[in-house]
Amino acid sequence: MGFGSRGEGTTVSIVSVSFFLFCASVFAVYWLARGSRAQNWVLLVASYGFYALFDWRFCSLLLAVSFVGYRIGRRLGGEAEDRSRRRLLALGITSSLAILGVFKYLDFFAASAASLAKALGLGVLMPTLSLALPVGISFYLFKIISYIIDVYRDRSAACTAPVNFLVYVAFFPQILSGPVDRASNLLPQLGRERHFEYPLAAEGTRQLLWGLFKKIALADALAVVVREIMGGWASRQGPELAFGMVLYSVQIYCDFSGYSDISIGLSKLLGLRPIRNFAYPYFSQNVAEFWRRWNISVSSWFRDYVYIPLGGSRVSHRRLAVIILVTFLLSGLWHGANVTYLAWGGMLGVGVAFTSLRGRPVLKATDTPGGERTSLRAVGRMLVTFAFITLSWVFFQSQSMHEALGIFSRILTPTLDYHAWIAPLRWVFEVKIPGLAFAGFAILEWLQRRRECALEITLRSRLLRWALYSGIVWVTLRLYSPGQGGSFIYFRY
Repeated sequence: MGFGSRGEGTTVSIVSVSFFLFCASVFAVYWLARGSRAQNWVLLVASYGFYALFDWRFCSLLLAVSFVGYRIGRRLGGEAEDRSRRRLLALGITSSLAILGVFKYLDFFAASAASLAKALGLGVLMPTLSLALPVGISFYLFKIISYIIDVYRDRSAACTAPVNFLVYVAFFPQILSGPVDRASNLLPQLGRERHFEYPLAAEGTRQLLWGLFKKIALADALAVVVREIMGGWASRQGPELAFGMVLYSVQIYCDFSGYSDISIGLSKLLGLRPIRNFAYPYFSQNVAEFWRRWNISVSSWFRDYVYIPLGGSRVSHRRLAVIILVTFLLSGLWHGANVTYLAWGGMLGVGVAFTSLRGRPVLKATDTPGGERTSLRAVGRMLVTFAFITLSWVFFQSQSMHEALGIFSRILTPTLDYHAWIAPLRWVFEVKIPGLAFAGFAILEWLQRRRECALEITLRSRLLRWALYSGIVWVTLRLYSPGQGGSFIYFRY
């Protein structure tokens, strides 16, 4: 399993021998380089070379939008007149959103308009472009937008080193699916020379291993069962579909957080500290807390650049509900040009609005999941929240509203059919080793929920620690199947 073109049936994989040989080569040259400038040139060449392996045609687009973002940032940093600064801000945001709109949303809106015209009996033919979607475009354009806004707000200094900015946008561990790191975090690190630090490298290696385990031993293994169940949803009954959606909840979490751990682990091996992207979201006690813990770089992006500018929590309850719903609808649309993503975002928005309007306390991502003293009531709230989130994933994984509503109707329709309730048990025995791996994974994540990475083991016995690491390596290699799986769900976005 190696590199290839992006799209349906893609063979792209960063969970492959070829990718890690690529990383090993980059690390060797990188740590031999002296000075931040040389190190950044190594990262720049590696990042664009890596991106070219996916689709070399879009390297020019990546370079162009990065150059525009850099120039606008420089102009903002040296401009004192408010009107000029606002114009530069508007130019930076609109140009980035226009590019995203053309590649990702033009055909969607054209098809929607054509459907509406047909419903009204107008029969208008809307043109479509059928453009290929550049890999990672949603993530690197969000980086550029946040940088421009932060420079405008004087929360981040304008970057004066073009190579550093190009690396910030195209940094190869993050280019595919984030995290959407902030310029205020990553650019200062790129501005100074990095020296190899064993504690940081060990931390990165553990996080890399944990990410590989989640991706290979859990996400890829469960994906086979999920495809089998949900692919034939029309012939399945409610209990089996509900079981399939629970597995999908685990799959998408292990898939996306696994990628984030791999990305962050590789970054730490390069002497860099990206922002955290997951904080045990399925231990959340309400939907608002879940959103704070899930894909933190993107959820905080929408908070800082959409929710707060619209008014945030400093408004009436009615307007607050509208602001939350708009924010989540935009978040859903960011994930994909399909009405199902809008429905997914809308459902989460309703859940967050319900939590906010009730005035219940919401734990931060940095707080201990479940609280320091977890009660049975807290566990009950976690289960209810997990059930709600699992139902919301129905929209996320469905190809159409017809499919999503069909799955919903079957899951929510009561049945006394004995065979319907037995069906999920067959799949429990089917997963075998992945099932045992999940049990160990869930227990370890709960016990380690106070730490950023579940493999930050504090056992005094070195033998026990290495026995655990060795067991995780063995299970990961045991379930690794070259040529199967490998692509990440969030590569589509």
